[in-house]
Amino acid sequence: MKVLTLNVNGLNATIKRHRVTEWIRKQNPSICCLQETHFRPKDTFRLKIRG
Repeated sequence: MKVLTLNVNGLNATIKRHRVTEWIRKQNPSICCLQETHFRPKDTFRLKIRG
């Protein structure tokens, strides 16, 4: 089991979201916790990781 926790300090920039999602995919964690995303409930669609 691999647990990944990241303090991302905001994911509003498209390039930052892309880099974070690619890195998470490479790590292949069982659980991933993101802190300080600064997303509002209506913004949660912005971060989708498949796989």
